[in-house]
Amino acid sequence: MRSLEVSDGGEETSLETFARDQLAICRAADSRDVAALRVWRAVAPSVSLGRYHRRPAAAESLVRRLTGGRPHAIGSGIVCTTAVYPALEWLAAGHTSLAPEQILNRALRPLLATVREAGLDAFYPGRDLITVAGKPVVVASFTTLPDGVLVVATAIAATMSFATTAEMIRDADPGGVVTFDTEALAGSTALVEQGRGVAGLHWAARLAEHAAGAHACRVTLATAPPEPSAEVRPAFDALQAERAQAKPGERVVYAVEMLGAIEAGALVEHGRITSFTLCGDLIASFATVEEVSAALVGQPPSRAATERALLGVLSKPGRFLLGLRDLPALVARLAE
Repeated sequence: MRSLEVSDGGEETSLETFARDQLAICRAADSRDVAALRVWRAVAPSVSLGRYHRRPAAAESLVRRLTGGRPHAIGSGIVCTTAVYPALEWLAAGHTSLAPEQILNRALRPLLATVREAGLDAFYPGRDLITVAGKPVVVASFTTLPDGVLVVATAIAATMSFATTAEMIRDADPGGVVTFDTEALAGSTALVEQGRGVAGLHWAARLAEHAAGAHACRVTLATAPPEPSAEVRPAFDALQAERAQAKPGERVVYAVEMLGAIEAGALVEHGRITSFTLCGDLIASFATVEEVSAALVGQPPSRAATERALLGVLSKPGRFLLGLRDLPALVARLAE
């Protein structure tokens, strides 16, 4: 029978978060029936960047996570969760499968039930946010890994809102390396501001109870997550170092898209792309953005060439790219 192990990690450093995520991913890959959900909070105030954001090397308070999506503040007042499922089929609970745009709809059901139980009218309008009274209170993101494991991350504005995110990024990144939608979370609110029902809420216990019904699975509540290996520092550092600043001579164009701000950067020589980088508030399967970038190298920065590259990548099993309405139009602007 499918089962879900729920644990409370307490306060974590960014390295501890990464290490515990890696352990959960390895366990899910080895045991195809067992998923894991961990509740945690960041030790210090910082900003969680999606995997596809540029990140200045010296900005220690900007930490890149495994999943994509928009950047958001984290700290003691924000409850975070990492859910690791062996495959999309686990979350589908016996249904044929889930389309990428259906994943958060299914994964967020225990969280929605928990917030509503606390007396708040939480609403999931789709995409990557949960709102109360029209204001963002939860930011969600996900990715699928090459072995099919699904990782879903959420951040819940319990006693601290996300409204300070833009200011925190500007303070840590005065050079403006990070591409993000500055207005997306400006109107965020904290759940405690909307009602007293969330004060002192035991998130792990409540999520565990609602997950049993939402996912039709057996749920166990652990006192603490398993201890991960300490030998993850090189992999953590490699993740943080991805997508450095734009290269000299790189043409860069921007757009505000479905999930936020998107940046496309390319070196173009003799009418052909020699290097391409796609950044911003994207959600994708783990290799998709890199494969699209590689497919564009050697092509002209045109709509037709980009459409062919996208078709070639997205037609492969398990590939998806969310958050972009019209990448071909964005790439074509590089030729202007």
